[in-house]
Amino acid sequence: MRRKLLTSIGLLGILVLGGCTPATSSSSEISSSSSGGEVFVDKTKVFGMTDLSFQEEGVDYRYTHNLFQSMGVKSVRLWMHCNWIMNSPTEYSTSGLEKMRRIYNDIKDDGYQIIAMNHSNFHRTGMINSSSTTAKPARDLSEGSDYLKWLSDLETTYYNMVLAFPDIEYWEIDNECNNDDFMPRLGGGLFTLDEKAQIYYDMMYFASRGIHRANPNAITVMGGIVVNNAETFLNKIYDLIYSEDSWSKNTDDYFQVACWHPYMSFFSKNKFIELNNSIYNVVKTREGKDKKVFLTEFGFSEGAGFTVSEQATYLRDVYDAVLNDLYYVESLHYFRMYDNYASTWGSDAEKTFGLYYDPTMYKEADGVKIKEFAEPKETAFVYQDLAGGTGNLREYEEFLKGNFVTKLVMHRGYSASYRENTVSAFEAAAKQADVYGIETDVYLTSDNKPILIHDNNTSRVTLGKYNLDVTTSTFDQLRSVKLPDMMGNPNVHDIPTIEEYTDVLNKYGKVGFLEFKENFSYDELDIIMNEVKAQISLDKMVFISFHKDALIRLRERYKDVEIMLLVNRYSEVNDDELIQYNFGLDCEVNGITMDQIDHVMSNKIKVNVWTVDSKDNARKYGIQGIDYLTTNSITSFKD
Repeated sequence: MRRKLLTSIGLLGILVLGGCTPATSSSSEISSSSSGGEVFVDKTKVFGMTDLSFQEEGVDYRYTHNLFQSMGVKSVRLWMHCNWIMNSPTEYSTSGLEKMRRIYNDIKDDGYQIIAMNHSNFHRTGMINSSSTTAKPARDLSEGSDYLKWLSDLETTYYNMVLAFPDIEYWEIDNECNNDDFMPRLGGGLFTLDEKAQIYYDMMYFASRGIHRANPNAITVMGGIVVNNAETFLNKIYDLIYSEDSWSKNTDDYFQVACWHPYMSFFSKNKFIELNNSIYNVVKTREGKDKKVFLTEFGFSEGAGFTVSEQATYLRDVYDAVLNDLYYVESLHYFRMYDNYASTWGSDAEKTFGLYYDPTMYKEADGVKIKEFAEPKETAFVYQDLAGGTGNLREYEEFLKGNFVTKLVMHRGYSASYRENTVSAFEAAAKQADVYGIETDVYLTSDNKPILIHDNNTSRVTLGKYNLDVTTSTFDQLRSVKLPDMMGNPNVHDIPTIEEYTDVLNKYGKVGFLEFKENFSYDELDIIMNEVKAQISLDKMVFISFHKDALIRLRERYKDVEIMLLVNRYSEVNDDELIQYNFGLDCEVNGITMDQIDHVMSNKIKVNVWTVDSKDNARKYGIQGIDYLTTNSITSFKD
């Protein structure tokens, strides 16, 4: 009967494996070794964390991921709902997919075990039109039913999700499907536990088919079930798998890793061990073998009555149990990183599960601020200690106070208040503690000596007093030119040399950003670079230019120096070219969007934007985490 139904909805290539004979023992004893004696879980992945980066607006995922590293996280449960990255089972959302790829790319090379979890599904026919992405239609296996079409859509959805992220190994199929919150009846009402089990049994099979069609090497994970009825629910699932007309009698065709969420309303270590063993006993008894388990959610909430001090003590007990008593558990994922007072879902308890206080707002009591943004709780330090992390757990807190990773570069020195490209402008910028770099411009004179001036003529910066062409004048002629100060007082400043510029950089420990104003030849570059090298270490310099060919020549001569290509618009360049020459992107601020910046950064290309003089705008880029921001006037991101 099942094979006829599958054919009727166009599903091909069914392999019904005759299988596993279910064991019948009802013993609650759990052996401490796997059935074959081999090691089947990797305990180095025990310390897991939930990643809600896509959903947490106002939270910079790069800093979250930095904290993962600092805390010692080894496994990440990445929330990746289909409706975030797709418009339908067969159509990707361009913006959603790109955002999720940025988030994923930021963690994929950091050595984490990654478990992608989707608990949404698409409804598109008849009564199935609904905005509730967690609702499920009533089971109807009659030929041509909307339910079977929905299962086909589910398979297609997972197939296309996996195609978009082919290197993700683990895929968790939905979430807490024995819980009314994630298994409401489409159109209203609730299912019985029997009905939930029947629907989820179907869902796991069809989702697994889609996952393995896209990636035969992917590993399917049961959507973490709640524990209050877990044993009964699992037995009902196994009854369906082993029934006469099941889709397949091979349990791995439904899930290859078992999974549940062992939240407890009160906690003791012994009860925690007993709870998990009792659920695992169903898996091992019904399958007659050991099976890997992920605990993809677990945590304590102040809103549920656990004080932070209690949580800190219990957290040690939990991970000790997972490491030493629950041999079948590979990873336990803490829920969650941050409190979320603005959460639109869940009870009040949902708002205070975090290891950190809410990064998007102050926590207040009677109108008095009592906690800073993103301050780590005691539990964060306990987690770090247990996981062997060593980094700064206050990094995000510092970031939110304006200590961004984005580095400020003063344009032509402190040019808002001092005559541009003068020693005075360089020194004024260098005295600012939060300024990282000082930018200037270099030409070669007619006698092939470098001189630092922006324009190819002296008229503008001398207020019309001198009208010398830079490239046809000698070095001595240009050095005799005197520049006025910002008040118009004449004969105050000289046009500086590389030596005068680098003296300031060296004295104050700043980094130079030197713009090549012409398409210099190899010989001309050698003249400039030899003088730079004589004065300062090249790792204290960044070389920039609109002249791409000159930068390519420079790269041929100097493999390790930092180089950035100046453009007016991002459309003038492509990422592949930047990667080929190991160039950063130095773009005019109005020529690139935030999404384009994120795209460039996802390819590990450094980004600078110029020229930004509004502190509010500057902070937006600081929050975005670009590498550099060039400004005439901003000396600090802080208020």
